[in-house]
Amino acid sequence: MEEFILVFRSTNHAVALYKKLKDIGMKVEIISTPCRISLGCSKSIKVYDESKIGEIENIAKANKIKMKRFFKVSKRKRTGRKSYELIKKY
Repeated sequence: MEEFILVFRSTNHAVALYKKLKDIGMKVEIISTPCRISLGCSKSIKVYDESKIGEIENIAKANKIKMKRFFKVSKRKRTGRKSYELIKKY
């Protein structure tokens, strides 16, 4: 299963968007932002379906919630460590 992370500058924005996404039944998790991709906010949203990103962006925009970055999470085969590929800056 693929994983993606939305990073925010504000914990309030992360939590607000998370609640809106859960209310419509989207499969998301609120997580601690990994240190390597942190922008000052301690919370991020993990998404499991890349095709939902457009819908998430629309919900965020409609609710004046600012996202900062969108990453794809991968695991390195040899070490098992996670790596983060920047997909989009907002």
